[in-house]
Amino acid sequence: MCVCSGKMLGSCGYAAVSLFPLNGKSDFAHTMLKLGEIDPRTQCNGGDIFLFTTYQTTLRYNVPLEKQQPAFALKVQTVPLTCNNPKGQNSFQISLEISYTGSRPASNMVIADVKMLSGFIPLKPTVKKLERLGHVSRTEVTTNNVLLYLDQVTNQTLSFSFIIQQDIPVKNLQPAIVKVYDYYETDEVAFAEYSSPCSSDDQNV
Repeated sequence: MCVCSGKMLGSCGYAAVSLFPLNGKSDFAHTMLKLGEIDPRTQCNGGDIFLFTTYQTTLRYNVPLEKQQPAFALKVQTVPLTCNNPKGQNSFQISLEISYTGSRPASNMVIADVKMLSGFIPLKPTVKKLERLGHVSRTEVTTNNVLLYLDQVTNQTLSFSFIIQQDIPVKNLQPAIVKVYDYYETDEVAFAEYSSPCSSDDQNV
């Protein structure tokens, strides 16, 4: 055996280990090493050598994540609220109210993404006119969505409304989703849903 940097180095079987001589200064010496497979026939020879082993375990717990409060207050309604046409509502207005409830004084740019009900399309002129509002930088209309780009949102409620109309009759209409989120802080988000006033189960939020 030889001494190197204050350690006695040796080998036991197939595993190289670090050995410390015990004296008044090294009684509490501690070393960490990773052992491979050790031959059960291993023998260690040496004088005044003590072997201490420490086992380290890692415990992992499934800790439920704290449910975050939405960063936006979002309310979506239809006008009319209830069905006033026994043959179905061919067109109606969607009304949105949005305010910021996050940790900052105001949000960054916000996108309101309104998904269309199956068989309905937005009436483009009613969406385009929203760009006249000071806090709407632009709008985008697709077959299935209306996107409103807002400069920012504070705790002051902003209101928007536009009209959608039926393009193809669809039975058993399911609710459609409205998503509002901060463009740069995408974890700041809120969801709501709306239904046709003539749906069998009114699920406006």
